[in-house]
Amino acid sequence: MNAYDEFAGGYRPTVSVDLGRLVGNFQRLAARQPDAEAAAVVKCDAYGLGLVPCARALARHGDCRTFFVAHPEEGARLREALRDSVPDAEIFILNGPTRASLPIFDEGRLTPVINSLAQATLWAETRPGAPCAVHADVGIHRLGVPAEELSDVLSLRDLKPTLFMAHLSCAGAPDDPTNEAELKRFRTLAADAGDVRLSLVSTGGALIGEAFGFDLLRLGVGLYGVSPFGAPVPEVKPVATLTAEVLQVQSVPVGGRVGYGGLFEAARPTRLATLAIGYGDGFPRAAPASGGEASVRVVIGGTPCPVVGCVSMDLVTVDITDAPASVAPGDAAEIFGDAAPIEEAAAACGTIGYELLTRLSPRVTRTYAMNGAPAAID
Repeated sequence: MNAYDEFAGGYRPTVSVDLGRLVGNFQRLAARQPDAEAAAVVKCDAYGLGLVPCARALARHGDCRTFFVAHPEEGARLREALRDSVPDAEIFILNGPTRASLPIFDEGRLTPVINSLAQATLWAETRPGAPCAVHADVGIHRLGVPAEELSDVLSLRDLKPTLFMAHLSCAGAPDDPTNEAELKRFRTLAADAGDVRLSLVSTGGALIGEAFGFDLLRLGVGLYGVSPFGAPVPEVKPVATLTAEVLQVQSVPVGGRVGYGGLFEAARPTRLATLAIGYGDGFPRAAPASGGEASVRVVIGGTPCPVVGCVSMDLVTVDITDAPASVAPGDAAEIFGDAAPIEEAAAACGTIGYELLTRLSPRVTRTYAMNGAPAAID
């Protein structure tokens, strides 16, 4: 529960989360690499859609037993959420341990992902023999043990990794030759890791080819209905539908200007709908709003309608001139979902679907369904 949940009604936008589709995405993506175990990446509050309901659905209905989050605090919350359904779940912490966070690792029975010699030394000295994962940098140069440090990490006597992993830098581009180069580098480095499980890929890599699967898949954005390739793929069905209510409908004459700064000027008699959503809810303020082909389009009455004028903190205006005349206050506009693919909305905003999900603010109501029936979040 967040600070807004005690208030019923009102005009808050809603993201409806289909947990059945979430589980279906998990199963279809896992089937692309049948020799590997599928793990779920539920960091950043399950990509903005709710850590507890999403993780529990994956555990109870998808038989998921391994999870990844970024921070130990997330891991502790996840451990509590899975206490009854999967008490022995393996929970990896991607950002690794710090001295201050060690008690959280102990209490939550969390497994750190080791990203540097310093982290490896800390874990080996303070938790000798305790399980961990070693993350090697094979080319992304973002996070992971550099190649020149890897032998020192693996030679630590009291470091006992159970997983050796890396992350592709170009998995969103299946034909990029970098993927094959990093696969080769991973195999070379993994040869020195001993008898441990291997994990290289997230959603994108899982779809590239069987050679990338190894022992463990780290399925992330595809679970939540976003294609890693920027265009829909058969394995990934929309999970989240973001809607906002029409607050007002009005007419603007030719030459009428809309929003702060008057950035949109009507070239024809125009009908406008004002929606109860804005950048305070996570709708990008930088979304193109000229009314032209590049504009973000939301769907009202079955018609894609362009955003016009500057996006405000709480409000967005859209041109509904070509929508049914019956559009009225109280109607719902779909920002993304089945009718408005999130990949298209993200591309129009100059971003990616990951960001549209994770930037949804606490003001956005989350609702959940499983196989068409409302689902509890606890």
